[in-house]
Amino acid sequence: MTIDEDDLWGEIIPESGKEKTPFTILQHQASLLKKKTEHLRGHVKRIKGNLGELSYMLEIVAPKLDNYSFGVLIISYEINMIYPVKLEPLVKPDGDDYDEWEPFKCGSEDEFLGDLKMILGSEEVRKVIQRLLSHISLEKSDEQTDDESEE
Repeated sequence: MTIDEDDLWGEIIPESGKEKTPFTILQHQASLLKKKTEHLRGHVKRIKGNLGELSYMLEIVAPKLDNYSFGVLIISYEINMIYPVKLEPLVKPDGDDYDEWEPFKCGSEDEFLGDLKMILGSEEVRKVIQRLLSHISLEKSDEQTDDESEE
């Protein structure tokens, strides 16, 4: 590859852009949801954030419920730095434990993974997943009843 004489960019190594980012970690977790539940899928979408930040929302999507989606958390980090990342849970606990779910500031990948595990594995998120699966199950049984009555 020849470099133009008036190229002021300097050397750019394409492989340097392949580091693990909070976004790629979220994408991986989103892909695991379908394998675990069969009827739900995770979806990571870019949302508008502050200038100079990348912000993403992790949603649980139920395709069989007309693509109903439920926001689980939002992450934000500066475009020129991967960490710290701000991790904001959208699923709030019942009762008085509200302070526990204030936004987290994760200074490293290990901190991010730990806080992400706490949120995704929480009772609150499991309840959302179970309720969505219940609705899907109810709709399936209603469809079967409708099919039987048409015969």
